[in-house]
Amino acid sequence: MRHFILLFLSSGILLHAQQTGNNWHWSVQGYVKYLNTVNFHDADTFYTDNLWHPRLDFKGYYRDTWTFALSSRNRILYGDRLKNPLFDREILDTDTGVADLSFLPVNRDNLLVSSVFDRLYLQYSSGKWNLRVGRQRINWGINTVWNPNDIFNTSNYLDWDYEEKPGSDAVRLHLDTGGMSSIEGVYKAEKPDGKRVNTYALRYQFNLWQYDFQCLGAVVDSRLVAGIGWAGSIGDAGFKGEWSYFSGQDERGIWAGSISWDYAFQKGTNLLVSGLYNGGYQEDSSPVLMLSGERLQARNLFPSEYAVLGQWSGDIGAPWRWSISGIYGNAHDMFILIPQLDYSLKDNWDLSLYGQSFFAGIPGYKQWNFVTFRLRWSFSGG
Repeated sequence: MRHFILLFLSSGILLHAQQTGNNWHWSVQGYVKYLNTVNFHDADTFYTDNLWHPRLDFKGYYRDTWTFALSSRNRILYGDRLKNPLFDREILDTDTGVADLSFLPVNRDNLLVSSVFDRLYLQYSSGKWNLRVGRQRINWGINTVWNPNDIFNTSNYLDWDYEEKPGSDAVRLHLDTGGMSSIEGVYKAEKPDGKRVNTYALRYQFNLWQYDFQCLGAVVDSRLVAGIGWAGSIGDAGFKGEWSYFSGQDERGIWAGSISWDYAFQKGTNLLVSGLYNGGYQEDSSPVLMLSGERLQARNLFPSEYAVLGQWSGDIGAPWRWSISGIYGNAHDMFILIPQLDYSLKDNWDLSLYGQSFFAGIPGYKQWNFVTFRLRWSFSGG
């Protein structure tokens, strides 16, 4: 019931915005995706899943001062995965925020419908100040693949179909202090295991030696965090990195860091190389759950102490784009191969073919693959 009340109140706010003059403006955008995924371990074992993924992003604006945003992520799943007794349906109904904004309106043996509001905030802007309250995306990561500076809502690089990334229940205050500098303070609250966890964080961004830098300090559930990140270039190649230190509670302190180089060739191809030191890696952690993104934290971003990624990408004419990536982790002697091919049908229609092949010394998971076909239609209005 709370979700219908939320939708009703949000619609009422935007309806009122339209009726009170030209100072109000509203917009709606989103997409509908269809994904067909084939999972297989060998030539004799195939599993097929189907996913419809509609998304709606709703915003209302009052002059240049106020912004209201509401976004819903919805997934309709059917196929062989639902027949697997190891599949945890409740994962799709897990909301670690202070407000539980996720639910399963349909939970049957052959059909699962999941809905979550991953954006719900009110923003006030005035001059150099910006205040945002509610569920929002707070991205302090700089690097392309692994982000130990992103302490709020850690995302999984392998979760390729969630471009928007998760949100946090937070209060964020941003101040522009100069042409290329700013200060940002954040308070975030969550309940990952039913227990209240608070995060207090401060970040300072500035430009020096033609590099963009950031320094951050935070208290995350009584754990002290300090970090630094940068983005610039060495010659014609981009150079990014970020490092964080997490103080210990009942264990040692933890260092985590990542760096990357990227280079664009004249013929339209791009090369990316990234490395990770993951000081929070624990040998007894579940690599399968971490690869699915269920147990990722900024201090433990991959099921390996060291990892390296290489990616080669480019265009095949105007509508085509391709990429192939490989990730190696020293734990479990793990290797992940990720090919992708994209085709733009029209301005708002896209086709993708995406795959992941895993090879690791993990009992029961020494080799497994999946290939996904995705059709996406995007829309906007207002």
